[in-house]
Amino acid sequence: MKTRYDFDKSIDRRKTHSYKWDIPENELSFTVADTDFFVADEIQEAIVHRAKDPTFGYTFVPNEYYEAYIYWWKHRYNTEYKREW
Repeated sequence: MKTRYDFDKSIDRRKTHSYKWDIPENELSFTVADTDFFVADEIQEAIVHRAKDPTFGYTFVPNEYYEAYIYWWKHRYNTEYKREW
């Protein structure tokens, strides 16, 4: 089965203001567990889509979120959750 995401292809994070990588040469960083691979296209697209909305105020979590969460746990792990929990 071919995967859609390539977690073996890393990004050079030096000189990007990264706590993990902007350190002196030949020094190892053990401070931050940062991701060094590309973000999935779907995540980038969702962020761009949300950023195009001109409102950045406080919002509530819609009921569809809870329904999707409960559905995922039920079908992934056969575990049932209730909305009120």
